[in-house]
Amino acid sequence: MPGERVLVTGASGQLGAALTAALRRDLGGDAVVATDLRDPELPESLGDGPFERVDILSRDELRRIIERNRIDSVYHMAALKSAEAESRREAAWNVNVNGLYNVLDSMRSRPGAKLLFPSSIAAFGPAGGDPVSLYGVTKRTGEMLCGFFRDRFDLDTRALRLPGVLWPAFEIGGGGLTDFAAEIFHEANAHGRYESYLEARTELELIYLPDALDAMRALMDAPADRLRRSGAYAIRAFSASPESLADKIRETIPSFSLEVRVDEARQRMAQSLPTGVDDSAAREDWGFEPDYTLKRTATDMIERLVGKR
Repeated sequence: MPGERVLVTGASGQLGAALTAALRRDLGGDAVVATDLRDPELPESLGDGPFERVDILSRDELRRIIERNRIDSVYHMAALKSAEAESRREAAWNVNVNGLYNVLDSMRSRPGAKLLFPSSIAAFGPAGGDPVSLYGVTKRTGEMLCGFFRDRFDLDTRALRLPGVLWPAFEIGGGGLTDFAAEIFHEANAHGRYESYLEARTELELIYLPDALDAMRALMDAPADRLRRSGAYAIRAFSASPESLADKIRETIPSFSLEVRVDEARQRMAQSLPTGVDDSAAREDWGFEPDYTLKRTATDMIERLVGKR
């Protein structure tokens, strides 16, 4: 919104950097304060604007930055990702839960303040039950914390359950559950083959980066009286498996080969997650409508990566 002062936590991360750049293009560089514990590897990826190093576990420092910059809205992107959360459990709880608490507590006394919490499809469990991964537990807990601050302190919090976000420029090899969707295109370009850590027909929900950015901003900009006060909004764009992506790649590289060496931990996690989630609330309340289908996403990935061979 014009005149809005925005803070992005976790701005040095891949999704945080892309969001920061998009916000700065529309709101102006000075209106968007980027923060992270570490400096961005590619500062230019954030666009022009202020950057402040801050540990979200330091509530006093975080509050000073928010007050000094007169922040109206926060996009809370700081989090440990799924694979790292499983191997660094205490750190994951501290960052994903305690860090969120600090941000919420720092914003609750600011009149008219808003906060967007990007949750995850990992907050779902088998048959819609409790999540099976610690990462999913932290995301479900984060949704509940947002609800608590909304109901107790009237802080305008908005939670969004994102699928795996796909983009050709994102780094790969980080052990994330949905990394296969980017890795397969990179490996097709570099080597003409890919060894999948998931069974070939295992499908997961995905969304292309432009649609993910549009969804976060549309939810944040929606009038509060149009939004539901319980839970988080789930969204979906398409589902894909290693096999379905391999089929798309073979349309350009007929010799591409897909091999499988299952990572049992990630396979169990993948099998616990739903496909075809109900996103009717997001479509009805704030007009979510993704532009990128599986076919369009694969075509764009191939043009950007495989087309450079």
